Order: sequence, then C-alpha cells, then structure tokens
Amino acid sequence: MTSGRGFSPATKGAARHTWLNNCVGSIGYGMPLAIGCAIACLDRKVLGLIGDGSAMYTVQALWTMAREALDITVLIFANQSKT
Repeated sequence: MTSGRGFSPATKGAARHTWLNNCVGSIGYGMPLAIGCAIACLDRKVLGLIGDGSAMYTVQALWTMAREALDITVLIFANQSKT
C-alpha cells in the first residue's frame, strides 16, 4: 500500500506493462510473486518493487531467482524505520 499507490499515475505514459499488486495487509508476497510472474512469462522481464520488511520474510526467494536464472530485477526500498 505504501510503495505502490503512486505507481499507476507515474507510469501512465509508459510503454504497455502489467502491474500486479497485493492487497493491503499482506507481507512477504512480493518476491514469490515475481518468481511466479517470471516462470509464467519467460519472454518478459520482471521488476519486483519490494519493501525491506517484506523482503525479510521471503529472502530465500533471491536464491530461487538465481538458481532458476529468472529474468527478475528486485528493487528493495529501505525506509530505515526503527519502529
């Protein structure tokens, strides 16, 4: 909810793309979703925009991405929150 809400207006003029987002309240969903997208569409590049807290729940997904040589770029937002 916090990192994705401005994405749609910011990419309105961009080349055609698919945007998949989770519902509010889930955490740890982003990197496994990126894996599923990359396997489902081997001919497309996948960009995963992940929060640092969410990434901590499924860090093992990075190993899967590397082992399977999936075309995924992961960008982890670090908000440096201490609470």
